[in-house]
Amino acid sequence: MTYYVVCINKHPYHSDPHRRIEYVGTSQVRGANTFTKKWTVDQVIAAIRGGDVFYSTDARGDTVKLVISTHNGHQYVKTENDGIQPDNLLAKPECK
Repeated sequence: MTYYVVCINKHPYHSDPHRRIEYVGTSQVRGANTFTKKWTVDQVIAAIRGGDVFYSTDARGDTVKLVISTHNGHQYVKTENDGIQPDNLLAKPECK
């Protein structure tokens, strides 16, 4: 399946640069404004390993693939490098 990231959740607040993304809201419709499924990061990682593909939209509207990465022994998801700052996932709004 293919999913498009609509929003994210971080705790305690969205712009905290020292906290990891906890949840990802997705839709199967590119360009959707509301999520239809909310995933934990561990669920996204398992889904990617199972063959599902996740995309985020960058500032230009291009789709950028999510990949699994590891930092200090902890796995997380990020987008492939597209040269756009801020990070495509961190630029997403908070899931309500």
